[in-house]
Amino acid sequence: RTRFEEAKKQMSALRSGFDEVFPLALVSILLSWTDVERLVCGDQQINIDRMKKITKSRLPREQIRWFWKCIESFTENERQAFLMFAWGCKRLPTPGIDMKLELSPRSDLKDAMPLSHTCYFEVEMPAYSSEALMRSRLLYAIQNCVSIDDDDENVDREEW
Repeated sequence: RTRFEEAKKQMSALRSGFDEVFPLALVSILLSWTDVERLVCGDQQINIDRMKKITKSRLPREQIRWFWKCIESFTENERQAFLMFAWGCKRLPTPGIDMKLELSPRSDLKDAMPLSHTCYFEVEMPAYSSEALMRSRLLYAIQNCVSIDDDDENVDREEW
């Protein structure tokens, strides 16, 4: 019983704030909990067509074509990991929120690791010599680079 009561004050404040935005009397009649989750958090499934629509790229044409082939070849979990790498969330932004994934060229090193700026929903992509290398570097980054925005400053990224 104690565990159920320990966050009662915080949950009450959350409920009150939610009620100001979405009147609870209407929400409980019009929406299921899954509808509310989708409105607040976005869809669990990553819709690649929607992802393309919210992406702004300054990459060369061949590199952007390779990028989308990589994303399309990823499993759903790998796509979620990519989004986590790009902006710290596993889901696309909720529709109606004006956020764009920005793909920018990273000119300092060829064939290096991609670099993300989660606060800006931006991924800097080096020029890759092949689609296979791009895919390999992206997969390595999304599976192994879990600290956000240089949290670990002791890591020598040039050696990656």
